[in-house]
Amino acid sequence: MSAATLSSPVNKLAQGNLVNRQQLEILRALLPTVRPDPPADAYGTIYIGDLPRTGAIIDAIGLVRSPKAYASVSRSLARLEANELVVSFSGLIFRQGKGRSYQLTAKGLEALDRAEASR
Repeated sequence: MSAATLSSPVNKLAQGNLVNRQQLEILRALLPTVRPDPPADAYGTIYIGDLPRTGAIIDAIGLVRSPKAYASVSRSLARLEANELVVSFSGLIFRQGKGRSYQLTAKGLEALDRAEASR
């Protein structure tokens, strides 16, 4: 691997390091979404209506909703998801909206605890 690859944000996250304050703020904002057994109906469809989408996360971390904020938070969410710190869900029906909903994983909770302990 090249030096640039080893120092990429995704690889730093894989090593357990949160690389920026925004990712830490996103994990904090997703803390209420931790649920060991998400509610599902008789067909196994998981209810995601209570999980935040990108706009709600932008609001929770105190940014103004703008194209720049959406792009930045979306990149951070993609990096967090690539490292299994968050999981995203897409709605199956239109009334759930067009965007993805996000939930903190157990691995993400551990990473948040480590980051908080090192402060």
